Amino acid sequence: MNQFKFLFTLIIILNGLQFTFSQSNGFETIQYNIASNVHYENSTGKVQKVFETNINIPNAISIRIAYSDFYLGTESFLRVFSQQDEAEYDFSENMIRNFNNTSPYFNGGDITISLFHHPNDVGIFFVIDSILILNPETCLTTGICGGVDDRVKDETEYKAAIGRLFGNGTAWITSTYKIVTANHVYESNPAPGWTRIIEFNVPESYNNGNPKMANVEDQYLVIGVKAQGGATLGDDDWAILNVRPNYAGNNNYYYPWDKQDKTIDIRQNFQNGTDMRVSGYGCTNYPLLYLNFALSTATGNGSYHNQYGEYVRYAVDISGGDSGGPIIDLETGCAVGIVIFDGCSELGYNTGLSFHKQNLWNALEGNKRYTTVLQRLSDASTTIGYILVESIYSAIRSENPGCKIAA
Repeated sequence: MNQFKFLFTLIIILNGLQFTFSQSNGFETIQYNIASNVHYENSTGKVQKVFETNINIPNAISIRIAYSDFYLGTESFLRVFSQQDEAEYDFSENMIRNFNNTSPYFNGGDITISLFHHPNDVGIFFVIDSILILNPETCLTTGICGGVDDRVKDETEYKAAIGRLFGNGTAWITSTYKIVTANHVYESNPAPGWTRIIEFNVPESYNNGNPKMANVEDQYLVIGVKAQGGATLGDDDWAILNVRPNYAGNNNYYYPWDKQDKTIDIRQNFQNGTDMRVSGYGCTNYPLLYLNFALSTATGNGSYHNQYGEYVRYAVDISGGDSGGPIIDLETGCAVGIVIFDGCSELGYNTGLSFHKQNLWNALEGNKRYTTVLQRLSDASTTIGYILVESIYSAIRSENPGCKIAA
């Protein structure tokens, strides 16, 4: 095939593909003004509730808060109660600042916010100027192969390492402690002015298909990218997320890999025609509504086609929200690429970006492996650390080329 003919063929192929399974989000910003009074003195000698208000947006699936100003001192706090799941969360000054002066997502459209004043703090208050709500969305399913959606709930060992970049797609933790996704997923903001949040341990959706948000402690702020490809379409569609650790109190922080204690190993090579698994937060329609935006899996056949760039083709079901998810070689347990394109309903295959993409492989530090260690400090406390065991890893690889040794 001459160079011109190859380029023309590639353009036709790309035009036939879409990245619709980076699900279009139903987020909406609402101006919502709430201001507590400034509370200077608490002479009761105990923590006291001094202000309470309610936000009620009918039919909203979730609510997220933006604080334009606040001061909670060192021991006062805000308490948020979600009527939807009867869950209660307390937020200190540091926790709110850690989320860039916003909140995580709360389930439902009805929440109560209470301000609790500690006697040691003077002049506490908060001001809310807007909220972000999620409305119901239509599921995009052009990545279903053979006309029948045969995905099932993910009960595999991989699920703890796979997160939801909500409103857009899927991201996951590699064994080199990187969180990778598709670039078009990262570039899709939930709404102008709002930072992205990645969730782990995402619960199953409601029976009507509306998604549930993860617990507050399983939501992490995305503060940019460590590295990314130069495209939101095609063979440079990748990004490695920079995620802020969560604040656990007493100056303790934790990253997703600390809490999840699971990663997915990566490799470049695999056999054509091998069986693949795709896991991700793809949406579903009737009769599988309970899986909508919950972690689901499908298996099918895959192959590698270098002549079209570093792509993996596979006949595995995907849908809106699966973009960025891992494509796993079932023979080895390794991830060999990330989901970027759908099109199976028309072309007979969906498409992923293979780890033969060298700049992606290098950014993920391919061929390196880290292990978690618990280090005891001189004051008898402990801390989590990570050490590179590349030499040990290479020796194991020579005897066992599979990835079942992933943490």
